Amino acid sequence: MTKGIPDIYDKTCLDLNDSPFIEWILYKTTTFLPGQFCSAVAWYVKRKRWYLEEHQYKPHDEPNSTWYVRELQSTLPPSKTSFVTKFFELEKDEHLITTNSKIRPVILLNKKLSDWWNPINVSQHVPYWLCLPLFSYKDRHSQEYVLNHQRLFDPAVFYIPGFYSSQPGVEVESAARFHAIQMTTEAHLILLKRFCPIKGIEMRRPFKLSSLGLRLMLYHFYKGLNIFTELDNPKTEYALFTEQINMLIDRAGRPVE
Repeated sequence: MTKGIPDIYDKTCLDLNDSPFIEWILYKTTTFLPGQFCSAVAWYVKRKRWYLEEHQYKPHDEPNSTWYVRELQSTLPPSKTSFVTKFFELEKDEHLITTNSKIRPVILLNKKLSDWWNPINVSQHVPYWLCLPLFSYKDRHSQEYVLNHQRLFDPAVFYIPGFYSSQPGVEVESAARFHAIQMTTEAHLILLKRFCPIKGIEMRRPFKLSSLGLRLMLYHFYKGLNIFTELDNPKTEYALFTEQINMLIDRAGRPVE
C-alpha cells in the first residue's frame, strides 16, 4: 500500500516550473544521463559484519584449503592469515571484511573517469557514476514516518514516489538515502524502463528526474549539510517546493493507516 501521496511532487513541480518531477526520456541516447533511474548492485551495512580466518591450509592443494567465517567484534579483524591474504590478493595494509549488497534502483548523479590505476594510459581509465541508491519502504515504516520524509523533514532522506497512472517511476515508493551514495562503474549499470503510454511511442522507455526534480533532491542533500546558508532563502525553488508540499499534505489530511 502506498503510504505517501504519489502525485504531489509532480503537481508542485508543474506549478513551479511547468515541469514534472520524473519524466520520460523520449529521445534516443546511447549514454546515461544525470538523474536517470537505473539498477545496480549497491552495498549497505547491517548490524553484523564478518571476516575470514584460516582453518586448514593445504600448501599442495590450495583450492581445497578452508577457512572459518567469524563475526567481526571490533573495528578490524584481529589478524590476517597468509592464505586469506594470498587468495584474495590483499596488500599489506588491506583487510577483507564482508558487507551486504543487493540489486537496487539507483539515481545517477554525476559521471567521471577514474585514472587512479593508470594515469598515463587513457584506454585504462574507468568510467563510473556517482549513484544514489533507493530503499523501498517496509511494513515497519509507519505512514507518518513516510509522510515526514515526503515533507522533507529528514535531511538524510529524499522521498521518491512510485509510478502511478501513466507517469514514469520506480516500482514502489522509496527513500533515497544520502548516506548510501556510492560509486558504480558504468559497465555495471542496468537501464530501468517502464511502459510509456504516450500515443505513437507506446513502448518501454527509460525515465529520469527532471532537471528541476534533480535540483530539488540535491538542494535537500546540500541543505542537510548545514554549510550552504543561501538555501535558507525563502524565495528559492527548494523553499517554495517544501512549503507547497507541506501545504498539500496538510490539506489532504494524514491518511488513515
